[in-house]
Amino acid sequence: MPPKARLPRQADLARPSPARTYDWLLGGTDNFAVDRQFGHELLELQPIARTAARANRAFLVRVVRYMAHRAGLDQFLDIGSGLPTVDNVHEIALRINPAARVVYVDNDPHVLTHARALLEHDERTVIVDGDFSDPEALLADPQIRGHLDLSRPVGVLALAALHSCPGTARRSPPVRCAPRSRPGATWRSPTPRRPRRW
Repeated sequence: MPPKARLPRQADLARPSPARTYDWLLGGTDNFAVDRQFGHELLELQPIARTAARANRAFLVRVVRYMAHRAGLDQFLDIGSGLPTVDNVHEIALRINPAARVVYVDNDPHVLTHARALLEHDERTVIVDGDFSDPEALLADPQIRGHLDLSRPVGVLALAALHSCPGTARRSPPVRCAPRSRPGATWRSPTPRRPRRW
């Protein structure tokens, strides 16, 4: 039996959450029976789903390590963050640089509820309710601007997120937003729904 998940306030246990199902695919514990049942059904339809999730998470770990260690970045903007799960951006970045600052952006109520509970006492990491199809609004968000210094380099991540963006919004993906604030100052890392080859 998996460890008991933490139950944030306002968590909806009547329907599966994509974020919690992704957590289950990665072997995390912030998920519930409804998510695990959906995960099993997903694996019946897409047996590669667990492998794809873990490959995507391994890619995220490598990217954040590179940005924080090799590139020396200490600010990260994770759009479509998908919390909660294992090896989150702030955990990886803070292991390398305890002064790193991270902003997560998501508009999934499940993600927001879980993340706020998990990050309640973390002053270096915040989550913002935002839509990655509106990058200009993200740049203008006072919480983002208050937590990150946009005049300095920022690592922008949009991993396993673009495939859920509507077709019209996908033409102006969120990874285009930060360079407008300071060209050349941003490291970007999007990922597609799945690699071209396995």
